[in-house]
Amino acid sequence: MLKMTKSGLFVCLAVGVAAAPALLLAASNTGTSVLDKLEDFHGKAVTLSTSASDLASLSHTENSGWESQADQWITLKASINDLGRRLFELESLRGSATLAERTTIDRAARLLKEMADNAEAAIKFFNDNHATLWRPDYQKYVGNVADESARLSTTVGQFIRLENLHAREKQIENTIGSEAVD
Repeated sequence: MLKMTKSGLFVCLAVGVAAAPALLLAASNTGTSVLDKLEDFHGKAVTLSTSASDLASLSHTENSGWESQADQWITLKASINDLGRRLFELESLRGSATLAERTTIDRAARLLKEMADNAEAAIKFFNDNHATLWRPDYQKYVGNVADESARLSTTVGQFIRLENLHAREKQIENTIGSEAVD
Protein backbone atom coordinates (compact mmCIF):
# COMPACT_ATOMS: atom_id res chain seq x y z
CA MET A 1 0.00 0.00 0.00
CA LEU A 2 1.30 3.47 -0.92
CA LYS A 3 2.07 5.77 1.98
CA MET A 4 1.55 9.46 1.39
CA THR A 5 3.22 12.31 3.15
CA LYS A 6 1.05 15.26 4.01
CA SER A 7 2.16 17.17 0.94
CA GLY A 8 2.58 14.17 -1.37
CA LEU A 9 -1.04 14.00 -2.44
CA PHE A 10 -1.17 17.74 -3.13
CA VAL A 11 1.99 17.52 -5.22
CA CYS A 12 0.35 14.83 -7.38
CA LEU A 13 -2.53 17.22 -8.05
CA ALA A 14 -0.28 20.19 -8.81
CA VAL A 15 1.90 18.25 -11.26
CA GLY A 16 -1.15 16.90 -13.10
CA VAL A 17 -2.74 20.33 -13.47
CA ALA A 18 0.50 22.00 -14.59
CA ALA A 19 1.23 19.37 -17.23
CA ALA A 20 -2.32 19.12 -18.58
CA PRO A 21 -2.21 21.73 -21.40
CA ALA A 22 1.04 20.48 -22.89
CA LEU A 23 -0.02 16.84 -22.75
CA LEU A 24 -3.37 17.68 -24.26
CA LEU A 25 -1.94 19.57 -27.21
CA ALA A 26 0.47 16.74 -27.91
CA ALA A 27 -2.29 14.12 -27.85
CA SER A 28 -4.98 16.13 -29.65
CA ASN A 29 -6.76 14.32 -32.46
CA THR A 30 -8.48 16.84 -34.72
CA GLY A 31 -10.22 14.14 -36.78
CA THR A 32 -12.65 13.29 -33.98
CA SER A 33 -16.05 14.99 -33.68
CA VAL A 34 -17.13 16.99 -30.64
CA LEU A 35 -19.84 14.41 -29.96
CA ASP A 36 -17.27 11.59 -30.04
CA LYS A 37 -15.11 13.49 -27.56
CA LEU A 38 -18.14 14.16 -25.34
CA GLU A 39 -18.96 10.44 -25.39
CA ASP A 40 -15.38 9.67 -24.34
CA PHE A 41 -15.58 12.39 -21.66
CA HIS A 42 -18.81 10.83 -20.40
CA GLY A 43 -17.22 7.40 -20.09
CA LYS A 44 -14.41 8.87 -17.99
CA ALA A 45 -16.95 10.85 -15.93
CA VAL A 46 -18.83 7.63 -15.14
CA THR A 47 -15.58 6.04 -13.94
CA LEU A 48 -14.81 9.13 -11.84
CA SER A 49 -18.28 9.03 -10.31
CA THR A 50 -17.77 5.39 -9.33
CA SER A 51 -14.40 6.21 -7.74
CA ALA A 52 -15.89 9.14 -5.83
CA SER A 53 -18.76 6.98 -4.61
CA ASP A 54 -16.27 4.32 -3.50
CA LEU A 55 -14.30 6.95 -1.57
CA ALA A 56 -17.48 8.23 0.08
CA SER A 57 -18.31 4.69 1.20
CA LEU A 58 -14.77 4.09 2.39
CA SER A 59 -14.74 7.35 4.36
CA HIS A 60 -17.75 6.10 6.35
CA THR A 61 -16.20 2.71 7.05
CA GLU A 62 -14.97 2.26 10.59
CA ASN A 63 -11.39 1.14 10.94
CA SER A 64 -10.44 2.16 7.41
CA GLY A 65 -6.96 3.55 7.59
CA TRP A 66 -6.02 6.85 6.06
CA GLU A 67 -3.65 4.99 3.72
CA SER A 68 -6.52 3.32 1.88
CA GLN A 69 -8.23 6.68 1.48
CA ALA A 70 -4.96 8.15 0.21
CA ASP A 71 -4.94 5.52 -2.53
CA GLN A 72 -8.51 6.47 -3.43
CA TRP A 73 -7.63 10.19 -3.50
CA ILE A 74 -4.71 9.50 -5.81
CA THR A 75 -7.02 7.65 -8.21
CA LEU A 76 -9.68 10.33 -7.93
CA LYS A 77 -7.31 13.21 -8.56
CA ALA A 78 -5.79 11.45 -11.56
CA SER A 79 -9.32 11.07 -12.96
CA ILE A 80 -10.17 14.73 -12.30
CA ASN A 81 -6.95 15.83 -13.98
CA ASP A 82 -7.67 13.54 -16.94
CA LEU A 83 -11.14 15.04 -17.31
CA GLY A 84 -9.57 18.49 -17.11
CA ARG A 85 -7.31 17.64 -20.05
CA ARG A 86 -10.26 16.26 -22.00
CA LEU A 87 -12.32 19.35 -21.23
CA PHE A 88 -9.47 21.56 -22.45
CA GLU A 89 -9.51 19.62 -25.70
CA LEU A 90 -13.28 20.03 -25.99
CA GLU A 91 -12.87 23.77 -25.41
CA SER A 92 -10.41 23.90 -28.31
CA LEU A 93 -13.13 22.43 -30.57
CA ARG A 94 -15.80 25.00 -29.64
CA GLY A 95 -15.69 26.52 -33.11
CA SER A 96 -16.99 23.31 -34.68
CA ALA A 97 -19.43 22.51 -31.86
CA THR A 98 -23.19 22.94 -32.06
CA LEU A 99 -24.96 25.23 -29.60
CA ALA A 100 -26.10 22.19 -27.60
CA GLU A 101 -22.54 20.81 -27.51
CA ARG A 102 -21.16 24.18 -26.34
CA THR A 103 -23.82 24.35 -23.63
CA THR A 104 -22.90 20.85 -22.46
CA ILE A 105 -19.20 21.75 -22.46
CA ASP A 106 -19.94 24.86 -20.38
CA ARG A 107 -22.00 22.88 -17.86
CA ALA A 108 -19.33 20.20 -17.64
CA ALA A 109 -16.66 22.86 -17.07
CA ARG A 110 -18.62 24.42 -14.21
CA LEU A 111 -19.26 21.05 -12.53
CA LEU A 112 -15.68 19.88 -12.98
CA LYS A 113 -14.35 23.11 -11.46
CA GLU A 114 -16.66 22.77 -8.45
CA MET A 115 -15.58 19.16 -8.03
CA ALA A 116 -11.88 20.02 -8.34
CA ASP A 117 -12.25 22.84 -5.79
CA ASN A 118 -13.98 20.52 -3.31
CA ALA A 119 -11.43 17.79 -3.94
CA GLU A 120 -8.59 20.23 -3.32
CA ALA A 121 -10.18 21.34 -0.02
CA ALA A 122 -10.78 17.72 0.98
CA ILE A 123 -7.20 16.76 0.17
CA LYS A 124 -5.90 19.68 2.23
CA PHE A 125 -8.09 18.56 5.13
CA PHE A 126 -7.01 14.96 4.58
CA ASN A 127 -3.32 15.89 4.57
CA ASP A 128 -3.67 17.98 7.74
CA ASN A 129 -5.99 15.66 9.70
CA HIS A 130 -5.23 11.97 9.11
CA ALA A 131 -6.44 11.07 12.59
CA THR A 132 -9.83 12.79 12.31
CA LEU A 133 -11.22 11.72 8.96
CA TRP A 134 -14.51 10.86 10.67
CA ARG A 135 -15.28 14.58 11.17
CA PRO A 136 -18.43 15.96 9.50
CA ASP A 137 -16.50 18.63 7.56
CA TYR A 138 -14.35 15.98 5.87
CA GLN A 139 -17.40 13.81 5.22
CA LYS A 140 -19.10 16.83 3.62
CA TYR A 141 -16.14 17.41 1.28
CA VAL A 142 -16.12 13.78 0.22
CA GLY A 143 -19.90 13.79 -0.22
CA ASN A 144 -19.73 16.96 -2.33
CA VAL A 145 -17.13 15.41 -4.64
CA ALA A 146 -19.29 12.29 -5.03
CA ASP A 147 -22.43 14.36 -5.71
CA GLU A 148 -20.70 16.64 -8.20
CA SER A 149 -19.15 13.73 -10.06
CA ALA A 150 -22.57 12.09 -10.34
CA ARG A 151 -24.08 15.34 -11.65
CA LEU A 152 -21.26 15.68 -14.18
CA SER A 153 -21.77 12.16 -15.45
CA THR A 154 -25.55 12.61 -15.60
CA THR A 155 -25.39 15.98 -17.37
CA VAL A 156 -23.12 14.77 -20.16
CA GLY A 157 -24.93 11.43 -20.37
CA GLN A 158 -28.32 13.12 -20.82
CA PHE A 159 -26.94 15.23 -23.66
CA ILE A 160 -25.54 12.16 -25.41
CA ARG A 161 -28.84 10.28 -25.03
CA LEU A 162 -30.70 13.28 -26.47
CA GLU A 163 -28.30 13.48 -29.42
CA ASN A 164 -28.75 9.76 -30.06
CA LEU A 165 -32.52 10.23 -30.03
CA HIS A 166 -32.22 13.10 -32.53
CA ALA A 167 -30.08 10.94 -34.81
CA ARG A 168 -32.60 8.09 -34.58
CA GLU A 169 -35.44 10.50 -35.33
CA LYS A 170 -33.64 11.74 -38.47
CA GLN A 171 -33.00 8.16 -39.54
CA ILE A 172 -36.70 7.34 -39.18
CA GLU A 173 -37.68 10.49 -41.07
CA ASN A 174 -35.30 9.56 -43.90
CA THR A 175 -36.67 6.01 -43.98
CA ILE A 176 -40.26 7.25 -44.11
CA GLY A 177 -39.35 9.84 -46.76
CA SER A 178 -37.65 7.28 -49.00
CA GLU A 179 -40.55 4.85 -48.65
CA ALA A 180 -43.03 7.57 -49.64
CA VAL A 181 -41.05 8.21 -52.85
CA ASP A 182 -40.94 4.52 -53.81
